[in-house]
Amino acid sequence: MRRLSLVMVPALLVCAACGSDAEPPPPYELTTSAVAAWAPTVSALAAYLSIYQPLAVYDGQPTFSDPTCPAVERDQATLSITGDCTDSNGMIWSGSVTMDLATSTLSFAAFGSGHAMPVSTLSGEATVADGSATSRDFSIELSGSDGSSIDYQGHVDGAYGARTVWNGSGTFVRNIGQTNGQVDAVTTDEVFDDAECDSQPAAGTTELTLNGRSAVVTYNGALDCDGDGADVTIDGTPKGKVKGVGCSVSPNPGAAGAAGTCLTLILAGAWFAGRRRLAARAETRAPV
Repeated sequence: MRRLSLVMVPALLVCAACGSDAEPPPPYELTTSAVAAWAPTVSALAAYLSIYQPLAVYDGQPTFSDPTCPAVERDQATLSITGDCTDSNGMIWSGSVTMDLATSTLSFAAFGSGHAMPVSTLSGEATVADGSATSRDFSIELSGSDGSSIDYQGHVDGAYGARTVWNGSGTFVRNIGQTNGQVDAVTTDEVFDDAECDSQPAAGTTELTLNGRSAVVTYNGALDCDGDGADVTIDGTPKGKVKGVGCSVSPNPGAAGAAGTCLTLILAGAWFAGRRRLAARAETRAPV
């Protein structure tokens, strides 16, 4: 299986340098173009990407191209990632994120990165709860320095190297372009499986509610992976298809992010494998 050096584009940070003092534009109506802008960043998997990097670092995934920036430290109880530096690719890192290994709680303190100041950052907490070896719940409450926020509860089923199925619901707030306003999103059985389609979800739906109107994005990668995209209805009326509904990843460290494979083996497998190793170490640790 391939291991790539990835920089994930979190669901919140869709702008590299958006100041919080900027006057937000008026809320956009729920048009097909607005759905296309919102959809890639409000599904259950997209929400999970907001917390992916520290989880991947814990599991030894090569997410940072510069081994010294941001600085990574760990002991038996805590993993910490600290910015306030510029890496070898010119990426500016700010703030920190700390993971309590006993409770699987992530604490973000103005953590983020960008190519220019001010860097968009995330603050708040998230938790990932053990279920079984192939099933996890996650809860995210984060706010962005640009006025964005996410409050999301989700669940993932899957195993390393296999398909993953994502469910969840939550609220996203943004003031950037066509993703301005508050969207309530519900994802049902969003399937990622590279064997079926490596560029978009194979199946499932995400329903978006904006300004009292509802849109449903129906993923169909298993049937038409290289086709025109996902089907969209608005207030029950078919509106054609939209492309680019998959998560956004970048194969180049420090890049802004490009549409591509969601890499099931990394997104779910890294976390599951890491938690199993942590549990094994805990069993052999002497009582305090």
